[in-house]
This record gives sequence, C-alpha cells and structure tokens, in this order.
Amino acid sequence: RSAVIVSFARTPISRFLGEMSSMSAPSLGAVAIRGAVERANIDPNDVGEVLMGNVCSAGLAQAPARQAAIQGGLSLGTATTTIQKV
Repeated sequence: RSAVIVSFARTPISRFLGEMSSMSAPSLGAVAIRGAVERANIDPNDVGEVLMGNVCSAGLAQAPARQAAIQGGLSLGTATTTIQKV
C-alpha cells in the first residue's frame, strides 16, 4: 500500500490569550480533522494516520494528536503522531 495525503487543515492563527484561548489544542485539532475529512469527502474510518503539530504542549495531557483524532470522529485504530516544535 502507498501512503497518500488526501487533505489537510490548520486552525486559525490567534494571539496569546485571544479569542480561541478557551479551547484546548486537541479540541482545535479536532475541528481541523473534521474539516479535512469533510473536504476530502472520505469516510473517517478510512483515515490511517494523523500527524498533528503544536507549539506549546504544557497542560495538554498525553498524546494531543490522539485526543484530537478521537474528538474529530476518527476510529480508535487510527495511528497518530504529535509533532512539537518551537
């Protein structure tokens, strides 16, 4: 099987403690995941892997990409990777 990128999405850019500060990174990621799946017009169960990046991981608990994938409606078997870089 070949890897294929079918869609991507990102969250809007905001400022520190701005309009989106009440939402957690995984919750914002879930919105992006749902949007990417909808734009690609694919079944969420067909997504094999999620790569999610974030800058500040403090206070997010473990595996933010996993949290976002589950909240975004993907199957529990979807592989996830969180990329953290400042």
